Amino acid sequence: MIKEIFLLDEVISYKIRRHSRARWLRLSIEPNGLVMATIPKWVPEKEVIDFMLSKKSWVVEAVKKNKLSQQNNIFTPEHYLTHKNKAEKLIKFKVEEFNKFYNFNYNKVFVRNQKTCWGSCTSKKNLNFNYKLMFLPACLLDYIIVHELCHLKEMNHSAKFWSLVERQIRDYKIKRQELRLYEKKLM
Repeated sequence: MIKEIFLLDEVISYKIRRHSRARWLRLSIEPNGLVMATIPKWVPEKEVIDFMLSKKSWVVEAVKKNKLSQQNNIFTPEHYLTHKNKAEKLIKFKVEEFNKFYNFNYNKVFVRNQKTCWGSCTSKKNLNFNYKLMFLPACLLDYIIVHELCHLKEMNHSAKFWSLVERQIRDYKIKRQELRLYEKKLM
């Protein structure tokens, strides 16, 4: 059941979830801005209210940040579904083009809505890419494709790995720095 509490002139919605494995009271903010209080089964509800009152500045600030983040985030599940097919075509085309040079064996290419990474390579030789790559400048998209392709040969970031990357992306060090700027915007 959703409840409300008044903190620092703000009405904050919260929900209490009792969990058998919880050892202490924990507050988290759900994507919809709801404060979730996870507590051990034996903790009384009054303790949750007292705890939220003691942490009122943090609670209010966290809820505000969450709301602002949600308003500014265009990368919703609907956005992903709208752009997934176009992203798959572009990324698979780029993988094939760069692999003409490397000629590595890979299994499948997946395009997903990842929250924290641009791409990855699995031990089963599957390549995973974030659909948000299509919103990067072409040179950064190319860098990520090449980076993951090179992991098919070197599953690490050794000197051999970077030597492979450098064969196609000579200024890969600059590209890595540029990519960090986009991570803040797109991730």
